[in-house]
Amino acid sequence: GGSYGVGSRMPLRFTRAIIDQIHSGALRTAPTDTDDIFGLAAVIQCTGIPNEMLQPKLSWQEPAEWEQTAKQLAGRFHRNFKTYAEHTEDAISEAGPK
Repeated sequence: GGSYGVGSRMPLRFTRAIIDQIHSGALRTAPTDTDDIFGLAAVIQCTGIPNEMLQPKLSWQEPAEWEQTAKQLAGRFHRNFKTYAEHTEDAISEAGPK
């Protein structure tokens, strides 16, 4: 629901529901959406879980704040990754945030 100090952790009952659906195999066919910044495909529907819990951008009161925070995180990833880039295959380097 927001950055550190604003949002809250996912309730344990939702975490358990996700784990149960992982174990049952139900998430194998669940719809996903690929994040524009990080390139990660995330499940967007899971029985018993509000969709906004699965899509952090939807849970923030200000989606623009989420976007800014995500871009800052991606920038930190790129700065950190420079240490390893010369020893990494191109496919690995290209798989990081945009």
